[in-house]
Amino acid sequence: MRNLAFDQFFRADYQLAAASFQSLPDRYCREHYILSLFLNDPNSDIEAVRAEVINLEALRQEAGFSYSCALSLRHSIHQKNADIINTLAICDINLKVNPLNDYVLELVQQFSYNDRYNLLEVKIISFRLINILRQVANNHDISVVDHRLAFVCHEFLSGFQRRYPSIDTYCNLAQYYYFLKDFDQSYYYYKQAQNLFGESEKILLGLSSIAFECSNSLEGIELLEKLLQISPDNPEYNTSYGITLEIYGKSNEALKFLEKAVEVISSQVRYSITIANQFRKIGNIALAEKFYYQVVNLITCYHDSWLNLSRFAIWQKQLDSAKSYMQYSILSIPESSSAMIIASDLLDMQGQLSDAINLLERAYRNSPTNWEVAIRLIQKLQQQKEPLKALNICQNFAQINSDTYRLRCSTALSRLYLDLGLTIPLFETLDKLQELILKESPNTSWKEWMYVYHILSFVVPSVRDSTLFNSLIFSLVSEKYVDRLNSWACVMTKLYGFDFKAPKYTCKYKIKRIGFVSPNFSGHVVSELSIDIIKELSTLSDDIEVFIIPIDLKCQNSEFLKKVRQQLTPTLKLLELYYPLPNIVEHLIKLELDVLIELDGATSEITCQVLYCHPAQINLSWLGFDAPFISEQNFFLCDQYTHPDGIDELYKEKLIRLPNSHMCVRGFEAVEKNRSEVRQSLGISDSQIYLFIQLQ
Repeated sequence: MRNLAFDQFFRADYQLAAASFQSLPDRYCREHYILSLFLNDPNSDIEAVRAEVINLEALRQEAGFSYSCALSLRHSIHQKNADIINTLAICDINLKVNPLNDYVLELVQQFSYNDRYNLLEVKIISFRLINILRQVANNHDISVVDHRLAFVCHEFLSGFQRRYPSIDTYCNLAQYYYFLKDFDQSYYYYKQAQNLFGESEKILLGLSSIAFECSNSLEGIELLEKLLQISPDNPEYNTSYGITLEIYGKSNEALKFLEKAVEVISSQVRYSITIANQFRKIGNIALAEKFYYQVVNLITCYHDSWLNLSRFAIWQKQLDSAKSYMQYSILSIPESSSAMIIASDLLDMQGQLSDAINLLERAYRNSPTNWEVAIRLIQKLQQQKEPLKALNICQNFAQINSDTYRLRCSTALSRLYLDLGLTIPLFETLDKLQELILKESPNTSWKEWMYVYHILSFVVPSVRDSTLFNSLIFSLVSEKYVDRLNSWACVMTKLYGFDFKAPKYTCKYKIKRIGFVSPNFSGHVVSELSIDIIKELSTLSDDIEVFIIPIDLKCQNSEFLKKVRQQLTPTLKLLELYYPLPNIVEHLIKLELDVLIELDGATSEITCQVLYCHPAQINLSWLGFDAPFISEQNFFLCDQYTHPDGIDELYKEKLIRLPNSHMCVRGFEAVEKNRSEVRQSLGISDSQIYLFIQLQ
């Protein structure tokens, strides 16, 4: 029987709606939906119908990135009915606009798994749980987040997988383990799903993500290419493939995929919202909900697509475009740590370093367990000559994350202690590092080793005189790093169509071309120490060409290279090879160098990758703190004092000891500096000993 009070309450709205849906004022819209529901089900309870409609409106606001409105509506439902779907939606939205907090954790743990949920509810609950996990994992080190979150997520997702075994429930459980960085378990469930239900796009995408995390980039790329053959317009596949191409130097191709991803995802969002709004106008709640959920499900992909396009624009120094793209990304997920990191890089490139640091400090307050935020903040503080503040951040991060990132934290601390001249804590940290490297070497990820390699290659040899210790540590660290270089070379061979490590050309009996490669031809001490010898070498014979080859963009407009250009001769040449890296390697190979001498290479990832490809007949390192431990085919120039007889077997490179001699260079140009001002600008106290040398 029709509820007469209900009918009378909405009579005016009904008459307006009946006359013309288009003329219905906005303030009557909600009553119109309620009336539509009521007319379809005369026994509807007014509060239940109100909740249904408020839920739809909350979805609409969330789909339009109006998160504060959506949260307000969701809280009004929560006050009367602590429904799990609504509660998880509160948590999901909350994490987009606020840092992870106890309120979210308390909401999540209110519920425990049971078998009463139908299949539609299972899909919605799983979707929200995965979204919550994704946001926490992206912004925090999830291993130090309260265990309650992981426990509740696992309880529900594993329960759903047992009750409704399908590709979706298996993949959801695989994603759970992926976000917890348990890639073995994640791989297991993806493979289980594949064995039970056959291949699917969701499985292939998951396996591709795991491959990239486990330093098997070639497999990851091949899986992405397979996905793009199946669904060429999928924005997630296009984004992942585009950013991968950019990493490996194929900028033009990368831009096409990234722009396509943004175009498709934006189109999908507009389409779904338009259709959802149409169903909303005619009171079809179920279909309106379905399309709003489609938009909500696309938010992460929408955010990532715009963010990666912004990152690409920054790499290409298209700062206005990067700023425009960034606005779309931040609009969709305002508290994204990744977006704040990229935005800080943009501010830095615009000359606003202080603003970049302020943004990173906010991101660090929100996500004190996020290594990428912490290390970027430390780097920016060092750039602004605030080493003590950087040290405090690093020590704080190490304390909060005592069981994770131990290797990275100790490595970062060692560099900061070295820069500040704090020798006692430096040596204590290096002792800890030695233990960590020996203890954790089987289990540490390739990302850890890449970071550790480049910092330690500078820190350790400059303060530790034990050749045995240094060689042992570098052998362990470089072994992992070289695995990464090998993966990189395989990908480059696939993408560029030639073997980066193949023999280059037939050996000659006479040396005619020598190339000096360095990222430090910019006025750095290495360039000043080597330039006179390079010039002298070019005068030995008219038959020998000597090339100065800067390979880092910081060299491009340096005063040092300006002076070099004025001193070039028929036998002394300048060849500038900058990003992308394949361009550097390919040009070096085509140059057919007899000897390639890299300067101070271990401190630069670019040079290490060049060395690994063996672009010349003879490839050697010089003027670094120690050998880079990259390849048995390469050489390292040293002397009998730094590398006495009997230690050759400790090194990968073949050691070539220079004869007893002295290296003569011209005098350096001196610039008077107020040492008190220098100490004050670097935050060095009067009790600290500091050696200051500046080359012009």
